[in-house]
Amino acid sequence: MEQTLVADALYFALLMAPVALLLWMMRWLWIYLQEYYHHKWYLGVEYKTLEVRLPKEQMKTPAAMESVLAALWEPGDSSGWKEQWLGVNTLPIFSLEVASIGGSIHFFIWAPKKFKPRIESHIYAQYPQAEILEVPDYTRLIDFDVSTHKIMGFDYKQTGADLIPIKTYKMSELDRPGAKEEEKVDPITQTLEVMASIGPHENMWWQIVCRPLKQRYTKEANFKKRLEDALDNGNPFLLFRKPKGDWSVERDKMIKDLVDKYTPKDKDTILPFFGGMQEQDKQRAQLWLMNAQKVAYEVGMRTIYFAPKEHFDGDQPSNMGSMFKAYGAGEPYNNFKPAFVAAKNDKWWEQPRQGREVDKLKALMFPDYMLRRYFVGASGTVGSYAKDQYKTMTLSVEELATLYHFPGSVAQTPTFERIPSATVEAPANLPTGGAPGNLPM
Repeated sequence: MEQTLVADALYFALLMAPVALLLWMMRWLWIYLQEYYHHKWYLGVEYKTLEVRLPKEQMKTPAAMESVLAALWEPGDSSGWKEQWLGVNTLPIFSLEVASIGGSIHFFIWAPKKFKPRIESHIYAQYPQAEILEVPDYTRLIDFDVSTHKIMGFDYKQTGADLIPIKTYKMSELDRPGAKEEEKVDPITQTLEVMASIGPHENMWWQIVCRPLKQRYTKEANFKKRLEDALDNGNPFLLFRKPKGDWSVERDKMIKDLVDKYTPKDKDTILPFFGGMQEQDKQRAQLWLMNAQKVAYEVGMRTIYFAPKEHFDGDQPSNMGSMFKAYGAGEPYNNFKPAFVAAKNDKWWEQPRQGREVDKLKALMFPDYMLRRYFVGASGTVGSYAKDQYKTMTLSVEELATLYHFPGSVAQTPTFERIPSATVEAPANLPTGGAPGNLPM
């Protein structure tokens, strides 16, 4: 009897081996085709770097930047076979950047060339006295060498679920009518002060690489759901795409769990606060609902600090790691924290292997920033750190505008580059520089 069972098992295994091999080959074929077409599309896009300079008397709130970002949100066309079958995401990629070069603060936007007129028109519509210049990509003007420079950097992730918002400018009442400039508490000023504190030979850069989200997503769908989608659509590649569930489902579940906390499980159960939801939980549910109603971007955020070895300030990485604390004030808000720390472990038996990984990781920091590497080309894995690299977040357009906007006169950072007069009009013929074309991968 036992011999028959063993024989049947071996026969079944041999029978299923070609099927398993076929599925494995289909999976890797899908991955190869997806990466090929994604890279081919990405390398065919020409990018430009725009610097935005503001007048000294800039009084606009982050609501102006929210209008700009909402106007740039473009879901794109996903009707092609590569998008439908392979899941190739060809949505436009932007990078919103602030660079402190020797303590001098500059605002940049890195974007596809075809979006340049649109970006200019929307920024001028909200900031008519600004000046927008096409400039060479500043990341390619730095002679960075890992043998002569020291570097430290962070990728960031949120402390809570994506659905939970940071403390946005509306929650801080930065858009309150009649508010005087000196009364505003803009969290970006804290970030700029940290970046402006570096010395003349040092660099501290911050980038937010983003692309529009057609839907707001959360947890990945399980195998059963993927199999159903593949059979329903007649598309076997859907089995490997791992689509994510709609954020509205997660939102409803979070709110249901919150309501269930205040609902007796049976008639004999009496909760101490039964009869009404606590004010803090009402506020939490309201924030979730408001945040989920906005259009959103998929976002990868990183900072790097580097300098020649003789000028590297070991205290700056610590300052850089905490310069976004002002965007969250504990419950019920979200916040940001470093996704990984490139530091050697103090355990002597892990030093030889981990030390080499840290060195490789630090060597990737500058090219990752220069290539704006999050959605494409994120293949530079480094040992055990691979799972922690290139994490992305979902941020509503209101959250993104709170993070990146042009500060008003309340920002008194002396090295913040502003144009001397508020009467400057948008230039008719913008000067051009040697902006890079296609980026090597």
